Amino acid sequence: MICKDIKSKYLPEIDFWKFVFSVLIVFSHGIFLADTENGDKLLFGNALMGVEFYFLVTGFFLVNSLYKKNDTTLVFVKKRVLNLLPYFAYSFIFCFAVWLVDQIMFQHLNKWPLLAKSLNGIWEFLWMESSGVATAGINGTWWFLSAMLFAEWVLYPVIKRKERFFVSYLGPLSIFLLVGFFSGTYGTLAAGKMFGMINSDNLRAFLGVIAGALLFYATHSVQKIQLKPKIKFILTVIEWLGFLLIWVIAYKNTETVSYYVDRNLQLISIPVMFVSVGVITSGNSLTNRFFPSNICKILGRFSTCVYMVHWQCMILIKRLAPAEMGYHMKLVLLFALSFLVAALVMMLAEKSVLFFRSHKDSLIKKVCVATE
Repeated sequence: MICKDIKSKYLPEIDFWKFVFSVLIVFSHGIFLADTENGDKLLFGNALMGVEFYFLVTGFFLVNSLYKKNDTTLVFVKKRVLNLLPYFAYSFIFCFAVWLVDQIMFQHLNKWPLLAKSLNGIWEFLWMESSGVATAGINGTWWFLSAMLFAEWVLYPVIKRKERFFVSYLGPLSIFLLVGFFSGTYGTLAAGKMFGMINSDNLRAFLGVIAGALLFYATHSVQKIQLKPKIKFILTVIEWLGFLLIWVIAYKNTETVSYYVDRNLQLISIPVMFVSVGVITSGNSLTNRFFPSNICKILGRFSTCVYMVHWQCMILIKRLAPAEMGYHMKLVLLFALSFLVAALVMMLAEKSVLFFRSHKDSLIKKVCVATE
């Protein structure tokens, strides 16, 4: 393997930024609660670029996992799925229930059309949304999980077996080609369209995860250098300015729900986040030590749950909020409801995992083994 003497430690600041960017993503879907025709000014409408943070971090920890565990591809994918599944299962139950009520009360679907449409929800439960298969449309954000897992599934064995080839050739070339492809073909990362047999969402995931994987190797080189305190201070300022720039673009770049000043600015998020996240993962962020580990670990898991459930929270508010309720008040309600449901999902998921681990043998025996 290329890197030697890997020093892997928990970085609480990464989980803090996970939470921050989950907030940005909630803002991005909160724009559907606005009435721009009546003068509502959108808040952080171009916040979809927050997804790139998650892809980038995923790529970094993919390689980090390879160095720490060196699992087979099957074991790696199994662990990733099992880590997400408890949270996703409870999120699916909530979102499906809200979706079902919406289909009956507001879409006025009869029994057979409703059943037929519901059956397509199986593709979303199996994380196949980014494959291009027609789904029930239960949640508009789960494509991320599908695309992320697909990218990891493809890239993990490639990096494991052809590491030097990936770092020196395949990774940089892929970024070069994918950035040009998105800019020239769609003018944005968030296209969500089929390109032959590949959904552009998958290509978007590959771009972010590959950049994150290369970030691992870049920051490993920097870790070997003992930088002076004033250089670390400058890098920390650059880190925070980079993340601030993402928020400024998200705020200033959207005029209406369907109009962006320059959708290509989503591509800028990748190099900006590459530098900002790189400062943290290289161990040169002076602010990392000020973040409490226990709280940040909770925030990291909580942000995943917020991401999974906030779409249907937005649908609930859109359908049920009084017409006279303003956009800003609806946003407050969206955050309150999303956080409440996410907390409930996280609590149920983690209690279920603990219960299963402590009763695993007896449960398997009771369910699967016949008794005389």
